[in-house]
Amino acid sequence: MRGDNKASTAELVYGRTLRLPRDLFPGTQPAETEAVLQQLRATFRSLQPALFLYTGNLITRMFVPKTLNTCTHVFLRYDAIRRSLAPTYDGLFKVLRRGDKVFTTKMDDRETTVTTDRLKPAYTLPTEDSDSPHTTTTEASGTSHKHIRVSRPRLYHTQ
Repeated sequence: MRGDNKASTAELVYGRTLRLPRDLFPGTQPAETEAVLQQLRATFRSLQPALFLYTGNLITRMFVPKTLNTCTHVFLRYDAIRRSLAPTYDGLFKVLRRGDKVFTTKMDDRETTVTTDRLKPAYTLPTEDSDSPHTTTTEASGTSHKHIRVSRPRLYHTQ
């Protein structure tokens, strides 16, 4: 409907409203309103809400790695806006204490409590100077710098 003349496009083109003939819909009978209403009520009664964890503005299903409960070191997800190609996870932090939903880690010579939603287990190799006999991870380097020299062909020759 157009607001200025209260007419649809079909009314402007053909001069009247369009109707589809019943012959275009073979075998259709008008549905009984009460039967359709009963079917809709039964369908909506059987619906169940899905179980999701609400975190901030997003509804997400939580994934917790199985090795998070046994690892000695973790990476911490940094949830602020970062520059492009900046790593998502910081550090290699030692786990001091574990809880159901929070871990206490050693960051910059101080203890920090962090939720498990922001942690990722770090897999390291055992070292000789480790204070734990069963260290299971080694620091995984997030970036490697490889210098490549690229030369472009000259398209125009100057004389």
